[in-house]
Amino acid sequence: MYETTKKEREEIIKRHACSNSEITELDMLSDNVRKGIPIGLSEAIAVIAYQEELKEIRKANKKWWQLWK
Repeated sequence: MYETTKKEREEIIKRHACSNSEITELDMLSDNVRKGIPIGLSEAIAVIAYQEELKEIRKANKKWWQLWK
């Protein structure tokens, strides 16, 4: 996945009451995972949950996806 957009950040902040700096950190950790740079177990779990949340948000925002359900 790629970094969050402004709209996605706002959605995540509303859902989980986290800050912009936390989202930026999760974006950086996600980038490290893509590059193959090792991260800790707790960080990896947080990245997985974050990426799953982003996947749901992005899927919900794409109207064409609704046609294939």
